[in-house]
Amino acid sequence: MIKILTTGRLGKEFFSAIKEIGKEFDIKYAEVPAPGDIEWTDCLAAFSLPDEINISGIKWIHSFGAGAEGFLERKDISNTTILTRTVGNLGFKMGEFCLCHFLNFFQDTFKIYENNKLKRWECTHPQSLRDKTVLILGTGEMAKGISRILYTMRIKVVGVNTEGSSPGGSFSECITFNELNTMANRISCIINTLPLTQKTRGLLDRQFFDHFHDVLFINVGRGKSVVTGDLIAAIDNCSVLYAVLDVFDVEPLPEASPLWDNPKVFISPHQSAVTDIQDVIDSFLTAHRLIKSNKRNNLFVDFAKGY
Repeated sequence: MIKILTTGRLGKEFFSAIKEIGKEFDIKYAEVPAPGDIEWTDCLAAFSLPDEINISGIKWIHSFGAGAEGFLERKDISNTTILTRTVGNLGFKMGEFCLCHFLNFFQDTFKIYENNKLKRWECTHPQSLRDKTVLILGTGEMAKGISRILYTMRIKVVGVNTEGSSPGGSFSECITFNELNTMANRISCIINTLPLTQKTRGLLDRQFFDHFHDVLFINVGRGKSVVTGDLIAAIDNCSVLYAVLDVFDVEPLPEASPLWDNPKVFISPHQSAVTDIQDVIDSFLTAHRLIKSNKRNNLFVDFAKGY
């Protein structure tokens, strides 16, 4: 029997769901875990844990989030710990979010909305999505979910990863970052789904944005991958026509941030793909089944890669 400790957001729901499953699990919910709870548990299941609680002895940690950097960046995590994450239906949700804003931008929805408020009858110039080309930075599970949604709209989806290799899904092709120059002038929209690692921190800077002109930029990856000042400069010089930002280097976004007042920026409070309890349960049970069979899949985090 595996002993599971859960806490924080979705912890109570997770406790109830696992309790109903039965014999394989002994689960405990703690509002604030005590040292004794940590010593008792085989598996921690949560979004995060306070830094003052030592996690070095935990055999398996399941992150309720799709990203696990909150655990990876801790100094007290053991490299022998099995670290898994939640995928569930998050890629599809993220795809819906991106499609919504893709349509808003190319259908000129915000301009029409402003005209409505002013009772102004003025035709805009909506563009068809067909044959647009979208560049998705990253080709993991979130990117695959987005690509499937966009593909149904006859949008060409190009993935970017370190090898330039196709991961399957609905990508028409995949390239490396070094190949951006070969197709930058064909890109209508850039979507960032990259996880936060040492290599991706600050990766999207002035040099990156200078490749493009008149693009829509959507960030559903990590805020710290973007150099905010360089993004604002890219908006000012029309490399980026409009930015949809769901993640930021500091969250909540401070009131003093210049992003709030920029008319070419749409701010969303980190909700492009909200994790629900079914996402967590599905991923947790799959990870548990694979651990018992000594197998691994995309739910398992590679400490060396950082995702």
